[in-house]
Amino acid sequence: MEVIHNIINGNGGNGIYFEQCTNSAIDSNRISGNILSGIRCRFSDPDISQNSIEENENGGIFCDNSNPDIVDNHILRNSSQMGAGICCYINSNANISGNRISGNYSVQYGGGIYCFRSNPTIEGNYINNNQADSSGGGIHCIRSSLTISENAIFENYSTLGAGIYCNKSNVAIGANSIYHNQTGIYYPDEIGFGGGIYCEDSSNVNVNWNRISHNIGNGIYFKDNVSSSIYNNVICHNIAEDGGGILCLNSSPVVNNNKVEYNTAIWNGGGIYINNYNSPNSLGLNEIQNNLSRYGGGGMYIENSDVFLRRNLIYNNVDSVGGGGISCVRSDLRLENNTLAGNMTDTLSYGRGGGLFCRNSELNIINSIFWLNNAFFDPQICVYSGTIEIDYSDVQGGWQGSGNIDVDPLFRDVQNDDFHLMAIDCNDPHDSPCIDSGIPYLEDSTLSCDWGLGSWRSDIGVYGGGAHITKTESDYILPSVFNLSQNYPNPFNASTSIRFILPEPQDVQLTVYDLLGRRVEILLDEYRQAGVHTVTFDASHLSSGVYFYRLQAGDRVETKRMLLLK
Repeated sequence: MEVIHNIINGNGGNGIYFEQCTNSAIDSNRISGNILSGIRCRFSDPDISQNSIEENENGGIFCDNSNPDIVDNHILRNSSQMGAGICCYINSNANISGNRISGNYSVQYGGGIYCFRSNPTIEGNYINNNQADSSGGGIHCIRSSLTISENAIFENYSTLGAGIYCNKSNVAIGANSIYHNQTGIYYPDEIGFGGGIYCEDSSNVNVNWNRISHNIGNGIYFKDNVSSSIYNNVICHNIAEDGGGILCLNSSPVVNNNKVEYNTAIWNGGGIYINNYNSPNSLGLNEIQNNLSRYGGGGMYIENSDVFLRRNLIYNNVDSVGGGGISCVRSDLRLENNTLAGNMTDTLSYGRGGGLFCRNSELNIINSIFWLNNAFFDPQICVYSGTIEIDYSDVQGGWQGSGNIDVDPLFRDVQNDDFHLMAIDCNDPHDSPCIDSGIPYLEDSTLSCDWGLGSWRSDIGVYGGGAHITKTESDYILPSVFNLSQNYPNPFNASTSIRFILPEPQDVQLTVYDLLGRRVEILLDEYRQAGVHTVTFDASHLSSGVYFYRLQAGDRVETKRMLLLK
């Protein structure tokens, strides 16, 4: 069965209802203002593509035990109790790709998309300006296994999990741009949790290769999760009460190779906050820089936890009370091959431990550098209470222990945030005293000017000990895919907008053809930068009918169909 090129408006029930339908399609319709769902599928797997689904009162698309392909639709301003844009309910494993899901409102959960006991794939969509009063402004999933990749998820609103909310689910969240989402919408004086991502009581949650920025209420919030990871993300410019960039409560994800920068905590942990009394946390190869907290731990705040930090670069973070770089309370902390430099505890507030502050904690530190940190008391390290052992490290002002030194480490270019060690063999004027000065049982497995330089034992600092930081692209803003969206509105009268994404700067040609393949207009023929672009097509001089628009960027070509109705 096929439903094509219809205007389905203002019905007392569903706009379209499919039950136990096979080989079916819903294509190029305008479905709006229906009292129930715009489209409802039960035990059916239709292809739902290139529709405008707007202002329906019980959600845009509702799937019950169905596996539809939902592709290249505009799903706008629908409302519902849950899943106002798309609802995947029980065994609904939809393919949701290339859609614009915007302006939808849910009284409870999932303003944009809601998943319950389902395993959808959500890929390459624009999910923005949706709202859920309870949780999951953009996406809400519970008891589901799903993949969320290469989406732009922005300007969504909810009390918890404004961008993405996951509970009791297995989720792969990769290569998305998650930004300007906001929690705490009903309490303007309070900030909720998980402005970008909220995951609770879940396992196998993997958050990799995303840019998570400018969210209100944590970039990432993890609570009671197991077997999870946070890899290769840029987490920046987020704000929260605690843990502006990442907040982990009773969760122990592996946190590796992220760039955590310019985040703010009103209380503790500008960059990262960890409070995990059950299992150890491991963090490695991260850059944690230019984060701010009002109280403790500008870079990191660690409480009631067992944490191993290896090869992290922690610099230029600021707090007001103690631990500009790291604040550690009632915890066991091990540091190996870290560099803490240029961190500060506010010198006007009589703060302590510009680099590291610990209270009621046990610390073991090897092969690490503490230099150029600042505080009113104990600018490098403050042990307020507890025990600390430091060996084979370079601590400005000196520290008792085996193999410690107090010599300028000779960073390559501090002004440009380059904390590699100088080496004459790398065309620097001097050799750093930290080369070949690490603990004897560690070696630098790869020797180069970008890695360790120790020829017989490891270097002190972040680039020693056998590995290096792989830079995460900080100006990655949008999904790194070539994508041509469906024009909007479609069908249209007189004019419509065409949006596309370029992953890199390219020569671009956007052309319109009629049904006979004749070129009727060249909309664009020029060099464009990477990012999102929108072009308006004025068809007031053309007659009604089907037209095609073709985008060519380099060797990539994509064509879509549009309908002009006058």
